[in-house]
Amino acid sequence: MQALSVSGNKFTAKGIYILAKHLLRNQWLQALNFSNNDIDQGGIIHLAKALENNVTLHTLILSENPGYNLEIGITWNAIRQVLR
Repeated sequence: MQALSVSGNKFTAKGIYILAKHLLRNQWLQALNFSNNDIDQGGIIHLAKALENNVTLHTLILSENPGYNLEIGITWNAIRQVLR
């Protein structure tokens, strides 16, 4: 599997915490779609930290989550720059 979509499945930060453990070792997943779920800002930040050294994932969709907005998108880009 190279792509995973959980769009519109009421995925929460708790799901991110569980999945993040696996993303730390990801060597195959290239695209993730978390759009239209219930992920808060803490979940999105946790995801950013889990992807700190991930070079395989190139597409990440987070739109339509309560924790993701333009400000968080800018923060997300800033976090990625700091972590590199």
